[in-house]
Amino acid sequence: MSDLIFNERPGDVLNRPTILMLHGYGSHENDLFSFADELPEGFPVVSLRAPHRLPFGGFCWYQINFEATDPNLRSDDQAAAESREAIIAFIEDYRKKHQTDQPVILMGFSQGCILSYAVAFTRPDLVHSVMALSGYLHTPILPDTMPHEALRKLHFFVAHGTEDPVLPVEWARKSVEFLEKNQLSHEYREYPVGHGIDANGFRDLKSYLQGL
Repeated sequence: MSDLIFNERPGDVLNRPTILMLHGYGSHENDLFSFADELPEGFPVVSLRAPHRLPFGGFCWYQINFEATDPNLRSDDQAAAESREAIIAFIEDYRKKHQTDQPVILMGFSQGCILSYAVAFTRPDLVHSVMALSGYLHTPILPDTMPHEALRKLHFFVAHGTEDPVLPVEWARKSVEFLEKNQLSHEYREYPVGHGIDANGFRDLKSYLQGL
């Protein structure tokens, strides 16, 4: 299988979509996975580690220029596209290994959210839905041609903190405008928190999963 390192909670892989967790910049595979046991039973859960080690500890999917205020100038887009393709390869290998045609639920936080959008828009045939947490839709790493019919089968749960000092809530709102413009199914929630998900957000996240 793909050489990406991961943690895994077994589940009904043949009949339920796997929840695929993608962590944020400077984190690791154990971060989001720490609350895997609190997610609805039955769903397999896999949490990936990003491929690039940072000098201060943790990992990233690509480097970020934190001084840039324009989201289109913050990212190493070539490395981001390479990570997008690595995630897609992992999903394909995972499905072959488990002999399942079930798609995945992408749960991405921050930088992992950005990659979740990119994977879903590039290969919607592999994706059931997207939980886009504290991130935004970065159009330079989306495909030039959108597979609109396949994308309309997806659903996006988008959540963001109104006090986020890292990725401003306006960036998430623009992502929602993009989803609306392309007539893609979604729900959007804002919470009075910073760069993270509070108890109310986690409750809504679990309720969303239970309704799938």
